[in-house]
Amino acid sequence: MPPIPASLLLCCGLVSAANGAQADITVRVACVGDSITFGAGVEPRERSCYPALLGHLLGEGYEVRNFGVSGATVLSHGDLPYIDQPACRQAREWQPHMVVIMLGTNDTKPHNWERRGAFVDDYTDLVESFQA
Repeated sequence: MPPIPASLLLCCGLVSAANGAQADITVRVACVGDSITFGAGVEPRERSCYPALLGHLLGEGYEVRNFGVSGATVLSHGDLPYIDQPACRQAREWQPHMVVIMLGTNDTKPHNWERRGAFVDDYTDLVESFQA
């Protein structure tokens, strides 16, 4: 198994602390994002992508699912808006208790970043779609 980044360990600690009192239920954690979440280029992807590592670190009592879409953007007028992807709908329908969002990399492509004025509003819309 590859080394675990410190930021992922911090995230795990925060998740564990936030849900320590809910030990009697399985906490659903949805990882949504782009190719980084999906695990593009990581071998073996299914076991080595960060959502799989997060699930391994959290252990029993947590179910972590990967809803990553390679090339996805936050921007609703980007070249592949995450909010319009089937994975986004599937993640919302799963009704996760927690959502880890890793998006923004593809938004910085020059043709997408021309619309950066909508970035915060589009990110807010995405977050609110999960809060609903």
